[in-house]
Amino acid sequence: MAVVDVDDLGTWPAHLAGRVGEIADQVRGITQYVGDLPVYEQEPELVGLLAGCLLRGYHCTRLLQHEAAAITSQGLRVLDEHP
Repeated sequence: MAVVDVDDLGTWPAHLAGRVGEIADQVRGITQYVGDLPVYEQEPELVGLLAGCLLRGYHCTRLLQHEAAAITSQGLRVLDEHP
């Protein structure tokens, strides 16, 4: 199973990188903030393009005290499509 590092385009399958590039070209310059980009309608397609891949991502922000306590007491949760 291929490992896709979300921060390393070189690990992305070519078909996924190509499609994400097309989507980026379509939305480039239409909003000021990333959260305003209308790309979530492509989510099912992109999830399909990730079939057979494991995603590797990194979280590197400072945790609030209650977040660190929750991790200490409950552990980390596996990233999946359902919260």
